[in-house]
Amino acid sequence: MPTSIPYDHPSFVLGHLIDTNLLQFFQKIEAQHSKINAAQDKMNGLLTMRRSLAMTINELADLEINIDNLKTEIEALNQQITTAAQNYLSIRVAGEATIQKIRTQIADSPITEQLESPVDYSLSNITSFPIASESIKLDSQYFSYEGRAEDDLMAGIESYIKEATSNIGSNSAELGKTTTAQIRQQKLNHTLSGTLIITASCTHANARLIEPCYIDVEKTLQAWNAYFPEDQLTEAYLSSTTNANLPTSKNQLTFISGMTLGSSFIGMVHFLKKEESNLGPVNAIANGLKEKLELGGWLENTKGGYGIAPEIQEEINKIINDNMVSCHVNLITLGALPSISSNQVAEGTRQILQKNTVKETLNLVEQKQDSEEKKTVASSANAARTGQQILKIQEAKTKSLIEGLANIKHTENQTIDVNSLLEAFKNYLELIKTKESNCGFPIDFHLKKISKTQLIKAWKNKYHPNNNTIQKNKK
Repeated sequence: MPTSIPYDHPSFVLGHLIDTNLLQFFQKIEAQHSKINAAQDKMNGLLTMRRSLAMTINELADLEINIDNLKTEIEALNQQITTAAQNYLSIRVAGEATIQKIRTQIADSPITEQLESPVDYSLSNITSFPIASESIKLDSQYFSYEGRAEDDLMAGIESYIKEATSNIGSNSAELGKTTTAQIRQQKLNHTLSGTLIITASCTHANARLIEPCYIDVEKTLQAWNAYFPEDQLTEAYLSSTTNANLPTSKNQLTFISGMTLGSSFIGMVHFLKKEESNLGPVNAIANGLKEKLELGGWLENTKGGYGIAPEIQEEINKIINDNMVSCHVNLITLGALPSISSNQVAEGTRQILQKNTVKETLNLVEQKQDSEEKKTVASSANAARTGQQILKIQEAKTKSLIEGLANIKHTENQTIDVNSLLEAFKNYLELIKTKESNCGFPIDFHLKKISKTQLIKAWKNKYHPNNNTIQKNKK
């Protein structure tokens, strides 16, 4: 029997026993979620129909076709949308109130001891079978914060996340709340102009099952007597029972025998709206950087070199790092742990190696000197200075390569940017496509029940495989 229950509850582990009272609480919560989702789906369906009909009416009006009757139908549809919206609102409010009461009852219920699993793991196997459906929902959307109330914006984002991850069950609601909480934290600390959200949710074909599943009679008896103290199964009672008079009981032990899996990926890029920094307006900073670049170039040129003086370059880098951050990144994943790596070493090396080599530069200088008809003191001095500059280029290039690679190696995997997020998304897709991968979190559980009759038969098969033995002992 499959059922949707929260994946993160500590007692919901493959092979573990489930408290039937706790299971009933979660089934009631699932029933309330189903009512809310049904009302919301009805409202969204009517809204989609309304938009489609509005486009049709506009096309007919452009063709000068009489649309008076259609306008009447639209007015009737508008009334249905209003009724559906009111119905959804009332069901949502009542449902959320009921869910909160049930959660309070769960919190107030006594914590039962976690008994040992009745599964005999020495004989049973945990295997994966492709018995579930395989799907992926991929979407990206940019949310602008200009001129929008925060509550409306967060409600829209939460609704978007819930819809984008609807194929992974009731966990989509928790993902929506987690995402909006991350965004609220970013808005609290920074001034954002908008957020780009990338969502992917997958259901995996491979389900995890205990197959074959054998129970340990002794552990199952201990669990039965602990869960049902008023319906004890003693050895004397079991020995006196025959196949002809097996008792019946409504009591049943329930444990998790399998689960279907899913995963989700939510990446957020928050674009910062930063008109001022700790050094003043951004325009003033840009003008200051321009002056420093010119000053650094002049200082290096007076020493016979190219580029910018190292001390000026370090100061400029510090200003940029402190004041020119343009975006922040958040990542939320369930069921898969993608790796976040840096490819800066390869990029830095490639950019340096793409420059002209020193040999090519020397050839250009020699060609220029050969083209001169006369050599003067000034031209010789100029050639000497040029040669010195070329040597400094080579020295600076080698130094930059070594220091650059050392810095990249030092900061590898410590800075997360947009490229890191996209690389993590690529790695996530590779993980879920690998059939041998064990990634995924449970979105549905398969439950197996053990009745009193089944337990008595299992005990007899183990200790008294021949029923005549019991009768003989009685005589």
